[in-house]
This record gives sequence, C-alpha cells and structure tokens, in this order.
Amino acid sequence: MNGARSARRVLPLALLLPLLAACGGNGPNGPELEALRAEADRLARPLEAANVYERGQGEELGKQQQAELVREYALAGVAAAEAAAETTVERARAEGWEVGEPSEVVAGTAWSGTKRLDRGPASLTITFVTNPDRAPDGVPVPALRLRLTHAYSTG
Repeated sequence: MNGARSARRVLPLALLLPLLAACGGNGPNGPELEALRAEADRLARPLEAANVYERGQGEELGKQQQAELVREYALAGVAAAEAAAETTVERARAEGWEVGEPSEVVAGTAWSGTKRLDRGPASLTITFVTNPDRAPDGVPVPALRLRLTHAYSTG
C-alpha cells in the first residue's frame, strides 16, 4: 500500500518539474545573461568578485523578468576602491556605454549608464560603496558593486 501512495505523490511532482522549468525563460545561460557576463568581464577585469548574483531572463509567477547580473568586489582601502571605480567607469565609456556623471546615493557614489547590446537595451550601475550599512553581505567597505540588466526581449 505504501508503494502506491508514494507513486501518487511522485508522479504529480514528476509532471510538475518540466512545467516549472519551462517558466524560467532562457534560464541561467540565456543569451541576455551571457551578454551581461561578457560585459562585466570586460569592465571589471582583473577584479575577483566576492559575491555574484545572476538571474536569467524569463517569467516568474507570470511576470516577465529581465536578465540581471550583480557582482560585488571587496577592495583593500579607499584609494584602491576609488581607483577601481574610476577605471571601471572609464572602461565602460570606452566599451560604448553612455555613462552619466556620478551621483551620491545611500550606499556611496554611483554612475549609471545604458548601451544597446545585440539583443536589446541594457543598463549599468557602478557603485563605489562606502556606507557600511549598505555594504554587500560578507564584503567589507569600501567595495565596488557592478549591476547590469538586460531589457526583456522576446527574440
């Protein structure tokens, strides 16, 4: 009797898993996320990310989600962090990002930009984090946060 009851529980789950996977859109390695990874690699080299968050484009609970990538870098000292932020902004501009002037935000100083990638528009935020209350988990200040998003595309 336990075998039949167990099979009744497993079968619906086996049918549900492919449906859940289909809701994830392009998933963790979709072309939009791959494009963001390539951009981040060019902008923040040779820094090693302490934290990485990635989400592929798709749908979540019926709502379209854009691809997003966040990398956070721990840096040794204010001078090194400032230099890394300035270098990252300069590289972004050299790579074709339209980056605006810095603005003061709760976390520290941030630069925002946009760029047209092969599959659509993308946005970039480079943040020089100096506020310990806004520091990434496990990353001491000063830190550098690089956030890229790719607009939702259907193609």
